[in-house]
Amino acid sequence: MAARVAAKKKKQVKAIVRFHLEAGKATPAPPVATLSQHKVKNVMAFCKEFNDKTKGMESGLKLPVIVKVYVDGTIEYHITKPTVSHMLRKAAGIKSGSSNPGRDEPVATLSRDQIMSIAKDKFDDLSTISLETAFKIIEGSARSIGIRVE
Repeated sequence: MAARVAAKKKKQVKAIVRFHLEAGKATPAPPVATLSQHKVKNVMAFCKEFNDKTKGMESGLKLPVIVKVYVDGTIEYHITKPTVSHMLRKAAGIKSGSSNPGRDEPVATLSRDQIMSIAKDKFDDLSTISLETAFKIIEGSARSIGIRVE
């Protein structure tokens, strides 16, 4: 007699919420408060878990977070790597990009190797399957904030 294998029911996704949170400083205030409107059961538990995962990261670092909210009120979340602009500014050693990119003098210069390093690091978060395309995406982002690539 063949045994029946019960198929796992897939949870139904109610909403996908995206926001940026500072490492180690999540609170149930906005933007995390938006989870409450989706009837998430324990927003404070999310904040504690996020803060524990990110407590060792640099102060002031904003991390993109993608939260799947399920119909039963549970959540699943994914913390991605810092934004490309943050990585570029850190590599260039600047606080902000140019207020007038492409018209003013570049605010910094990065080598192709530095851009490739960022592309490799951010590759999983980019919507591409080619490292060459990832390089071009990062290079374009650098130009858009006033960083020259040599």
